Amino acid sequence: MRSFNGKILLFGEYAIIKGSMGLAFPIEGFAGQLDFTENSQNLSQKLRLDEFYKYLKGSKLLNQTMNLARLKTDIEKGLYFKSNIPQGYGIGSSGALCAGLYAEYALDFEQKTHYENDELMSLKDIMSLMESFYHGTSSGIDCLISLINLPVIIESRSKVKICENPLPKIPGHFYLFDSGKARMTSSFVHDFMEKFEKNTEYREQIMQFVNVTNDIIKKCKVGQNIDESFHQLSRLQYLHMPKMIPQSLKNFWLTGLESRKYYVKLCGAGGGGYFIVYTHDPETQSKFDSDQAFTRIKYGQGL
Repeated sequence: MRSFNGKILLFGEYAIIKGSMGLAFPIEGFAGQLDFTENSQNLSQKLRLDEFYKYLKGSKLLNQTMNLARLKTDIEKGLYFKSNIPQGYGIGSSGALCAGLYAEYALDFEQKTHYENDELMSLKDIMSLMESFYHGTSSGIDCLISLINLPVIIESRSKVKICENPLPKIPGHFYLFDSGKARMTSSFVHDFMEKFEKNTEYREQIMQFVNVTNDIIKKCKVGQNIDESFHQLSRLQYLHMPKMIPQSLKNFWLTGLESRKYYVKLCGAGGGGYFIVYTHDPETQSKFDSDQAFTRIKYGQGL
């Protein structure tokens, strides 16, 4: 069966739920695929698929677009998702699973190198519905990236564009930083949604976050320097999303803001897992490159 890569939502976490632009791409080295097993060590994963099947069965749309009877039969035969994508790390473990299931059991899906916008939006809506089982609320972007295995820019709620050419290079480099602990995405998303709906001041702060996110992505599209905009983004998250930042990471985050040698932002829901670090400082780049906690993200080379 086909393998499905994890993903990085470089810009757009949380903000994309509220209408911001987004920039996302598949990440090599982290992937999963459907397989069959009689190994009891995989039993918990198999039982989770049982729960997922019941959720899918309860959706009229997914009943119409997927062969759920065959899925149920395969689950009974020992179907599971064999993956090295760490769960709770923000690089699309559940997204890859949803993509794998849809690609295998969809009644009408064809892997292509080009998709029209209406096709992408339709797939995104289906992926959103599927992944909501895991996160409560999902934009569907994680799953979409794993499914089509192509980088995309989310222009708006109704427009997704595939990056058919490499994005222009920008000054600086991006890294994944391993916080050393996983987190439960759904609880952070739930807290965000509840606070956004009930707190007017918080809603205004998040709209600032949306505007800065859009500004960065527009600069990335044309190869402009994003240093000052990234500083604003990192600062907004530090001030207004403290629950999403582990205590062990706060000094590192704040030092970057104060020194302006590097900046930290969430990777996905935050709270643990990976975080994204950006630096334009050659000395800092050298330190990160020699530290196993940091993994450089390939950017500007076809993603």
